[in-house]
Amino acid sequence: MRVVASDLYPDRAFAAEHGIELLELDELLKRADYVSLHVFGGADNAALINADRLALMKPTACLLNLARGEVVDLDALDAALTEGRLAGAGIDAYTVEPPDVSHPIFRQPRVVFTPHTGADTVESVERVGLMNVEDIETILAGGRPTRVLNPEVFETEAFAARRAAA
Repeated sequence: MRVVASDLYPDRAFAAEHGIELLELDELLKRADYVSLHVFGGADNAALINADRLALMKPTACLLNLARGEVVDLDALDAALTEGRLAGAGIDAYTVEPPDVSHPIFRQPRVVFTPHTGADTVESVERVGLMNVEDIETILAGGRPTRVLNPEVFETEAFAARRAAA
């Protein structure tokens, strides 16, 4: 399988190391056979995949929304599937949970629906718990955990004072 990706803030070294071709989103949609979405929700990504973007995809392609419900316009997705402009879809995240199953998308025979609990295995919950314990121990010892998403916080005087007090 050849992997292509789109990211506003790509890790170019990782992509190069793993043979991943980086593309603009619209180009990726034109070329990919399977599009798997892994983006944040919210206003910036609401209807990121809309009728115009679905029209870019191959009629043999499949769309997988593993991100957030609002990222895909379900009305546009339903129309693309009904009109044969898309081969299939997988939906794992919903705008409202539990989802409103009266929406026509839930009658599509080429859509697989999952309950957005893929990470809720016994093993993954255990690993997350152990990672949290490890990070807390690191902070209490005066260190900085490796999984910090906002390392600049560790540079603030307020945080340094809190660490020193612990």
